[in-house]
Amino acid sequence: MVDDPNGVGVGPFGGAFVGAMSLGIDVADGRLRLTSVGASVRQDLVLISSDGTQVAWQQTSTRRGDAVEVELVRLDPDSERGMGRGALHFRNFLLWCEEAGIARVSLDAGKSIGGYFWARCGFLPDDASWRRLCRAWRQRAERSGIEDLLVLLDKATAAGPIGLVYITNSIFGKSLLLHAQWHGLLDLTNPEQRDRARHYGHPSHR
Repeated sequence: MVDDPNGVGVGPFGGAFVGAMSLGIDVADGRLRLTSVGASVRQDLVLISSDGTQVAWQQTSTRRGDAVEVELVRLDPDSERGMGRGALHFRNFLLWCEEAGIARVSLDAGKSIGGYFWARCGFLPDDASWRRLCRAWRQRAERSGIEDLLVLLDKATAAGPIGLVYITNSIFGKSLLLHAQWHGLLDLTNPEQRDRARHYGHPSHR
């Protein structure tokens, strides 16, 4: 990564990155680069796989003080979904949050990347989203008649939004959350939520 006097960094593949802060991390199957600047944050992570394939993860966010709202996430090529790229991106995103002093991250899960992914990253739904999710899941469970699912939903619903952890870690988690849409919050000042995020972002989850 090199920076010109105007603050535009040129990435390893000739792409222009807006950036005054960069964090490069070497990993087993390639190299990633994270860059960001100012209130309007654009983060481009580019990975070269062992077979020479270029994989790009683009994230656009808005920063307000110590909070960030993620507005767009895109993986190119789309065929790379499910290959562990998301966990690798999230690991680097967490490192950037720590470097930048970010305390809270919000996003609309399921808008571009599925609700299951963001739930595994440690995000929790706000109250309105949680009530909506519980109603939809309850209807599905009652139609299916699966007793174990009904018991799980009773436990999760009673716990409030933190109950998403029970859902995510269950055998039903992926099917319930894969196409779910909800507004998610990640409070990095909350030790338990931060630890869950770090656990998913650990290299062993790739």
